[in-house]
Amino acid sequence: MISSALSKLIYSTKIINKEKLKVEEPCIYIANHTSLLDPFLLYAHLPDNVVFVANTGIAKKYAWAMKGKEVITVDPMNPYSIRDMIRVVKSGKSIAIFPEGRITVTNSLMKIYSGVAFIAMRTGAKLLPIAINGAEKAKGLTYLDGKIPTKLCPDVSLYVGEPFNIDKVEGISISKQKDMGSHIIYRKLQELILESRMIKSVNLVEELRKRVQEAPDMTILEDMSSKLTMKELWNKVVALSYMLKSKIKEDRVGILLPTSIANVSTLFAVLYNGKSPAMLNVSMDVKTQMSCLSTGDIKSIVTSKVFIEKAKLKPLIEACKDIINFIYLEDVAEEINTGTKINVLLNRNKEVTSPTNDIILFTSGSEGTPKGVLLTHENIYANVQQARLMIDFTSKDTIIHALPMFHSFGMILSFVSTLCHVPAVLVPSPLLYRVIPEITYDKKGTILFGTSTFLQNYGKYAHPYDFNFLRYVFCGGEKLQDHVYDLWIEKFGIRICEGYGLTETAPILSIQSKLLFKKGSVGCFVPGVKYELEKVEGIDEGGKLKIQAPNLMKGYLISEKGFVKTPEWFDTGDIVTIDEKGFVTIQGRSKQFVKIGGEMVSLSLVEDNVKKALGIDVVVAVGIADMRKGERIEVAVSIKEKNIDFSKIKEYWKTNSLSPLSIPSRLHVLEAIPLLGSGKIDKVSVKKQIEKIYKDESEK
Repeated sequence: MISSALSKLIYSTKIINKEKLKVEEPCIYIANHTSLLDPFLLYAHLPDNVVFVANTGIAKKYAWAMKGKEVITVDPMNPYSIRDMIRVVKSGKSIAIFPEGRITVTNSLMKIYSGVAFIAMRTGAKLLPIAINGAEKAKGLTYLDGKIPTKLCPDVSLYVGEPFNIDKVEGISISKQKDMGSHIIYRKLQELILESRMIKSVNLVEELRKRVQEAPDMTILEDMSSKLTMKELWNKVVALSYMLKSKIKEDRVGILLPTSIANVSTLFAVLYNGKSPAMLNVSMDVKTQMSCLSTGDIKSIVTSKVFIEKAKLKPLIEACKDIINFIYLEDVAEEINTGTKINVLLNRNKEVTSPTNDIILFTSGSEGTPKGVLLTHENIYANVQQARLMIDFTSKDTIIHALPMFHSFGMILSFVSTLCHVPAVLVPSPLLYRVIPEITYDKKGTILFGTSTFLQNYGKYAHPYDFNFLRYVFCGGEKLQDHVYDLWIEKFGIRICEGYGLTETAPILSIQSKLLFKKGSVGCFVPGVKYELEKVEGIDEGGKLKIQAPNLMKGYLISEKGFVKTPEWFDTGDIVTIDEKGFVTIQGRSKQFVKIGGEMVSLSLVEDNVKKALGIDVVVAVGIADMRKGERIEVAVSIKEKNIDFSKIKEYWKTNSLSPLSIPSRLHVLEAIPLLGSGKIDKVSVKKQIEKIYKDESEK
């Protein structure tokens, strides 16, 4: 066959799990649709008696390549084509179809047409999924030219998954069943594509080198002082790794830098040398920083003199100058010579084979002393691939990256950008509330990330036209507040997508998208996540979330204990509910529930109600030990809030018939509500302030 020769002679096609293509009973072969090459790939490798389903226009145009195969031509506007497919399957033949109904223009899965699920329900035939990878890079045959790097003869693979059924359910309308069936197909294909893209023994630096070869002249990073192409970034990484190699003998290296090209380059350079970079949180106080250095056994830190000055970090330098080897990038730059440049020329095209040591992040300390989180190259690579499957980004996008790289949310954006050819503009601080909207407008940013607090302030100071080019705005790190969501809808016409993650999961665990959106939820789990809910006494709905996932950390570094391996099922500490489609709704941290009168009360819910009662945006509820009740709830607000009256809280509880167990026993007005570097409220500090108030009162 012409099509078989085309795919076998021109393209190097690898088939994984080929034996699964042979089935005893008629089935429905389904695949993601990446290019015009896809039908030829399936023609060449599926059994001879398979009937192919093709769009009418495509079938006419490529009739010469379809000779010898039975083809059903379909028109999306013609419902009778579905009947033809059902008739073929019932006659005992298998069919092959692309559930998206069109070639992707987003570099990700597009919407799934419900007809495929309907055929499966009506016939009882199994669906056999196939993940196509590489064909999207076929120059001239993809609809992604100009959106991703393409070439004439890319390596192509077919990855065959396990068959599954979509059963008809009595008592539910056909339209709802078709909708659920389409959702199942979408999620099954996502899972299979992730499985097909995972690499054993992945090295993130080698992956960067490969991406550089695909698009060396693409501008990939820009910060406040410079911009780099992929090739320039790689040369910088190779040069910096060479310069740092003789300066750092230990396996772990601290990085103390703002979100910038320097930070990204240093991160990759340290990894190039087979070391473990530890991303240090510049917003921590000196005592906590020292604790992190001790926990991570860190003896050397790469930083910048200019940054130390601007960030006012001299007290930290003074506190640990006798035990830490500080390496300043300004000094390193002055030492670059001809030898360095020769080394770059000799090594820039060589495969990277250095050891893949872990990346260390430290937890925020929102619940106590920070722990070191060990993330492997596989963890981070998995989360990049998971993000690719949930969010449709291409080289035409521009990420506005203002989140600190010591935070997992900020770190993963640096890898998504560089490993997926998505240009990023790096901003040194997320607190530049007036500047970031202007940067987004000036650089035509299409994707923005932030916490609810950050997004509230960007929205407050932005002109209604500043975010004209944004396609996606993602919120994570803390609960998206309703008034922030409404502000962005009303002022910019943009629907914020909320996500959920942990430092321990690199960090994305679930996220909303245009195809997976439910207001009030944090979206669906990214592909590859397995979960179970543990029942919690006193909580009727949902349970404590435990997970297994390829992006789940290797383990913790804990002060005075050392390395602690991640258990088989990791306890996230979050109480969640999960609906029939897999949408996750956070009820609160298990530590953010207090037990009063035998009942579990959510502090998050108390905060929401107090906000409504007082008409303010920021409220912190904490549990305080109580001799009589066991615990009691108290709330804190900032002194800047006006017309704060505790009687309004009591009246709100009474008017809305809320449980008297959940009403706060006292309202505290603090000088300020402390924040962590991630933008989250520092609840540990708030509780300490309240406890100090009681201590001071008792001493009077």
